[in-house]
Amino acid sequence: TYENYIESCLANANADWSYEVRNGKAVVKGYTIRQKNSSKKSASLKSAKEGGSELGYSMDIPEKIDGYDVGYVNEEAFKADKALKCITIPDTVDELGSGAFASCSALSNVKLPYAVENIGEDAFAGTTDLVIEAQKGSAGETYAEKNNNVTFENVESRAVSISVETKPEKLSYGMSEDIDPAGMTVKARYEDGTEKDVTKYCSSTFIDKKPGTVSVEVRFDELAETYDVEVT
Repeated sequence: TYENYIESCLANANADWSYEVRNGKAVVKGYTIRQKNSSKKSASLKSAKEGGSELGYSMDIPEKIDGYDVGYVNEEAFKADKALKCITIPDTVDELGSGAFASCSALSNVKLPYAVENIGEDAFAGTTDLVIEAQKGSAGETYAEKNNNVTFENVESRAVSISVETKPEKLSYGMSEDIDPAGMTVKARYEDGTEKDVTKYCSSTFIDKKPGTVSVEVRFDELAETYDVEVT
């Protein structure tokens, strides 16, 4: 609902994440929601988190906290958060601790990246009708197969990087010429380790075109790679 969307926006915007640093990465231990004395909405977030409201929210664990990559969700980090409806785990995380989301009774959807390799025992104990969105062959699928309270939903693996495997045949341009990508091949690497030729889906643009050596940016979705050409 619109109300849940607003609650989610406020929760994510006002979340203070508790963490410790372990092996150079942030370990998420939980979060609190900043309160503003004049804000009834902020107060409602606190009530919701403690189970005092029918409203709930979706939380996105950040990829970085204070400059540290988030690599681990601690044991019982979100335990008994009764208003948490959905949680998105970033690509930087490779492990969920035991009981990390135990007794989150409203939790219905978890988005897990392929990067998560280990899910602790009873990580989602006490949830009902939970759907884990993940890729085939992932730890998310394995966890769902072993736990009757969890349903696995397969999602397409996401591209995480691209590379220009073969540069175009044309590498010299006049100032008035447009880019000719003929001969170029581009591969995308996906979360699950697979690679695909995505050349036909790419666009190419000059970066600050002027006489001399100039970079050309190749884009596929939100990913980019560059190669150099000569402009006269």
